[in-house]
Amino acid sequence: MRINLPLAFTMAAASVCGVFGQAPAADAPAKVISSIPFVLSKEAEAVGIDGTLSVDITVDKSGAVKKADIVAGPAWPCGTELKKELEDVRRAVKENVMAAKFSPTIKGGKAESTDLQLKFKIGEAYQNELRKREREEALRNGTAPPVFVKAGVVNGKALSLPKPGYPSAARPNRIGGTVSVEVHIDEKGNVVRAGAISGHPVLQDASRVAACGAKFSPTKLDGNFVRVSGVVTYNFVP
Repeated sequence: MRINLPLAFTMAAASVCGVFGQAPAADAPAKVISSIPFVLSKEAEAVGIDGTLSVDITVDKSGAVKKADIVAGPAWPCGTELKKELEDVRRAVKENVMAAKFSPTIKGGKAESTDLQLKFKIGEAYQNELRKREREEALRNGTAPPVFVKAGVVNGKALSLPKPGYPSAARPNRIGGTVSVEVHIDEKGNVVRAGAISGHPVLQDASRVAACGAKFSPTKLDGNFVRVSGVVTYNFVP
């Protein structure tokens, strides 16, 4: 069976994330119920790794992923040899998929193990998918497709910028440093999507929660309020 998972599978990730589509019709198809963010490494991004990976997986009766094999993808620039970078990306995607939790396929009232194929988009392919879905949603709602403005670091433009709490898990090792969170700000100045793109993993969740609570002045372009994508940075001092 081939399945495309909901976009929410990796919605918390930041600039470059994996993405899936809709599940096909079935009695009760397997659906993802929890996952971790996927962020393409700076090394992979710098050498132009992009596109879609096809991943064959087996989801058992409990909803756990028991096997994940990348059977195709991603794409990368012609004339380059990127063995290590490609291996690193494929390993990272596999680990991300293996960590996901599904509701199992139900047939005849019973859970059963299922073989599925996922389409996992990374890099610009993911960003294109986001833009496509937002346009489609706007058309369904009878509204104009959203316009996005890229604004860079937006800390200084916030009307309200809550500070993240220091995670208890960071205290034993006195973990500190800077965390960058990509934010999407709607026409009213509210943060509608956020995801960490750099920084220590232990500090990322707290940073994302704080970013989601930020408030910005609405941005106008050609007389119309528009959406803005930017980056909020937080510095943790242990």
